[in-house]
Amino acid sequence: GNAITMPDPAAAGLAPGQEWIIVNVDGSGVPGLVDFSASPLAGAFAAISFAAIGAVTLTTDGVNWYPTSMVDTSGGGRVQFL
Repeated sequence: GNAITMPDPAAAGLAPGQEWIIVNVDGSGVPGLVDFSASPLAGAFAAISFAAIGAVTLTTDGVNWYPTSMVDTSGGGRVQFL
């Protein structure tokens, strides 16, 4: 119930330069997961785990996803690229 599965940008027909913002506002400590199994983030990461309030801005080149900014309110690295 806590997972977001990101689409493959090419299969979804997303235009280069399109941005998505993923925001986790659940401060309970229960990890949320953003799954990149269809197209690895920056060609290297399978997921992002949110164990604190935070946000990640993603951009696509029409083929892959790339992180362009991240906010981790915990100050302790609880938003992680896996």
